[in-house]
Amino acid sequence: MAKDPILDRVLLQLNPSDALTFRDLTAGGCLTLGEWGSGKSSTVGAMAARSFLSGGYCGVTVIVKSDEPDQWRNRIREAGRERDLIEFGPDLSTSDAVRLPTDFATEQKNPADDPQHN
Repeated sequence: MAKDPILDRVLLQLNPSDALTFRDLTAGGCLTLGEWGSGKSSTVGAMAARSFLSGGYCGVTVIVKSDEPDQWRNRIREAGRERDLIEFGPDLSTSDAVRLPTDFATEQKNPADDPQHN
């Protein structure tokens, strides 16, 4: 199979012969196991997140720990992706519930609605 520049991009080099790619994440994800406090989020999770962000990918992150929002904001800032951040949750005011990037198109056009398209 030919390598795809998006799906087969290495996000995290695990050792000299094994790497985590975007294809791996979309084909079943990445399971990291360990006891509470063993460093799953601060090691593998943080490295994967930084690689994911710096690679230009996007996704949805569900956060449970109270210190995680600030950690994600820092990772996003480090990757220069502040404009891509959309936050929502019960503790945000209504005006902050969904913040779209400033360059988000105000009018999305569906090509199927164009009479010349048919």
